[in-house]
Order: sequence, then structure tokens, then C-alpha cells
Amino acid sequence: MRRLATTATVAALAVGSSLAVAAPASAAQGWVQLWSHNDDVAALVNPAEGCHPIHPAERAYNNTDSLVVLFPLADCQGAPVHMPPGDVRWLPFAATSIYVTS
Repeated sequence: MRRLATTATVAALAVGSSLAVAAPASAAQGWVQLWSHNDDVAALVNPAEGCHPIHPAERAYNNTDSLVVLFPLADCQGAPVHMPPGDVRWLPFAATSIYVTS
């Protein structure tokens, strides 16, 4: 009986550790949807933490569990627009980069 409990514990730990590897802690869970001036739509799904280049977007929806920050210039430069989780809005500029926090 004791051996069975030990085997079950080892199996549970193995499953738990494989799940932890599948969802890294440094990625936002969810997606950010971006619309351009001609209604083209793009999305970043489970984006990693850090700065990402994007096609110019004039509207955004942050459907992640993290704060995202949109910038008018490349490399996350310029006056930022902060978007908490669940925020959707028109941007005061065409964003060309986005910073995702964890």
C-alpha cells in the first residue's frame, strides 16, 4: 500500500511539472488584438514579456492578464499608452511597438 501511494505521488508530480513547463511565467496569458487604419486585424497570443514590433495599429484590445504599453515609435520609444487587462480603446497615434509586462 505504501508503494502505491509513493507511485501515485511521483506520477502527480510529473504531471504537475510538465504543466508548469507548458505555460512559462514570463508570458501574458490571453491575447492582444490590434486594428490598423484599414481594419486589418492582428493578434499577439500569449505574448512573452518584453518589447515587440507590430504593424501600425490605431485601436487595441488587451485581453490578457497583464498590463500592455503601446508606443508610437519602434523599440518601445515615444509617449506610451498604458492598457490594463480588459481595456479596449482607440489610440491617439498609430502604435508601432508594444511592451508586455508579466
